[in-house]
Amino acid sequence: NLTKSSSAAAMATADGWKQKGNEHFKRKEFEEAIAAYSEAIKLQPEECAYWLNRCTSYRQLERWDLAESDAAKALQLDPTNAKAAYGRSLCLQRLQRLKEALEVCEAGLARQAENKAMQQLRNDIVHEMKQEEVRARKAAEAAEAAAQKKAETKAAARRRDSDSSSSD
Repeated sequence: NLTKSSSAAAMATADGWKQKGNEHFKRKEFEEAIAAYSEAIKLQPEECAYWLNRCTSYRQLERWDLAESDAAKALQLDPTNAKAAYGRSLCLQRLQRLKEALEVCEAGLARQAENKAMQQLRNDIVHEMKQEEVRARKAAEAAEAAAQKKAETKAAARRRDSDSSSSD
């Protein structure tokens, strides 16, 4: 069985595992894709593409922490890789680590300013940060108002107590 043996030989190589991972990914079999990319990484851990592919599979499963870790490794291996910068920034955004997400995104844009996806991601992160600031300000104002009301209620209670004790 030539097909089976050539397939087995291909699986012994990192690129063979990558191809297997790509096949699983296309069929939306993300767990299987992750397993295949992990085998490729074991055989060739310095290959940025394998880390990125596994990152993308993790992202499909919304496993943002694992995806971010793989994107960070890909970026470490190839600091100029726009896909790695985008992937890491996106994961950080989803993990609500907005300041880090913006830093990674801006570093990516510094190397590839015309990258439309990264520009849009930066805009989304900045917008989310502004919304976060508004929510924090409103929460602080609400807490201050609640504290003020509590103080006024205590003061009114003390006045009532002193009024009732002076009329005795």
